[in-house]
Amino acid sequence: MAIKLTVKRGDVIIGVYSQKELIEKLGNGMISCYDMIYFPKKDEWLEIDSIKDIGKYVSEEYHWKYKKEGTDHGPIARDDLIFFIKEGKISATDEIYHPCLKEWERVEEVSELKKFIEEVGVKKESEINIDEAFKVIDYKVCPKCGMQNLKTADSCTGCGYVYTDAPEDK
Repeated sequence: MAIKLTVKRGDVIIGVYSQKELIEKLGNGMISCYDMIYFPKKDEWLEIDSIKDIGKYVSEEYHWKYKKEGTDHGPIARDDLIFFIKEGKISATDEIYHPCLKEWERVEEVSELKKFIEEVGVKKESEINIDEAFKVIDYKVCPKCGMQNLKTADSCTGCGYVYTDAPEDK
């Protein structure tokens, strides 16, 4: 008779599976390697990810985690991870994990993800400086008081000077 092991997600038992069934469900993402498996001989629940060499049975399409501001999120699918990178929800300096990686790594250090960061022009927070921030602000200086005003302003917010710029200069 084949040995079957119980798997739970959180506090909910999601099934009792043979080794073959467990490997199949891990491969298609139906069971996460972050779910818990009960080992009767040890009388304890362990995260499936803690099983030696489990990475060879885990599809790279599933089981990703990311860490943002010290908080773990996931598991998520690889496509969702890429979507979050492209949307800026996950930055180059955030950490990600997959059993195939063996340890947490920064997004910018994972070669297959670098291209998505570069594609969308996501910058590392450490590269953003004050000069770059002001480059995106289009302003003009009041000739009367020297205050900076938005280029589209009709009058100075400091002294009330009325700009006489030609419309194409605004």
